[in-house]
Amino acid sequence: MLSLAALVLMSIFAFLVSDTGSQAGASAQLTLAQTESSPAPLLCQNILSVDHLRAHRANAFPQNREVFGFGINRSSSDAILIREVARALCALPRFPNATLHCPADLGISYQLTFLAGSRTFPQVTLDATGCETVHGLGATRWTAESPKFWIELGRALNIAHPSSVTFRGVTRGV
Repeated sequence: MLSLAALVLMSIFAFLVSDTGSQAGASAQLTLAQTESSPAPLLCQNILSVDHLRAHRANAFPQNREVFGFGINRSSSDAILIREVARALCALPRFPNATLHCPADLGISYQLTFLAGSRTFPQVTLDATGCETVHGLGATRWTAESPKFWIELGRALNIAHPSSVTFRGVTRGV
């Protein structure tokens, strides 16, 4: 699993090599080995029990000034839609064990917390930019090849017209 420090260093590198000083046009190269191996993650074993979802957006580079059409914290108690998100997460493909050229990592991530009654499942972290990796479900997964995932998440969180772009944000002019 790639550490947070490595992701931050890649993002800084992407920023430094860009022509304009903006990360928007930079490209980062990433090699990630599948280092996490375990049986089905706890969340994936208990999809039918989840009934609440909390989402928190983090921005590692607030100086990029992304704008979002929804607040930093969202939650849902629509069990049917939450279970669809959990199913979609568990169905995401594993991150390839290959060298990839990913878009710039702008540091936008989401921490998802699923609950079943008073039971809290381990947090799942989604990177909305860069290689769009997903951590917290055993092996690293990714959403870059699964754009419908972001639509499912947005529907569950009652976000109007959700897409992967909705979750990445739009960078304001300098």
